[in-house]
Amino acid sequence: MAVALMTFVAMVVRTIIKVYVTEPDTEKKGGVIGNSVLDALIIAVTVVVVAVPEGLPLAVTISLAFSVSKMYNE
Repeated sequence: MAVALMTFVAMVVRTIIKVYVTEPDTEKKGGVIGNSVLDALIIAVTVVVVAVPEGLPLAVTISLAFSVSKMYNE
């Protein structure tokens, strides 16, 4: 979640710098920023969706190891 948030913030800041500093004469600044924020949000959600299954096997393995040790003691 933290990486997705940092990615989102970095992309939005990059767009704001691009629109207001490097290209100040750009028309339709709101549209450019809006599209960029939407793209950044989509990428951040994608990062979260891709990262969640990576931790799932580890959680299942730890849970099974804990349960097996409890069953062994019983």
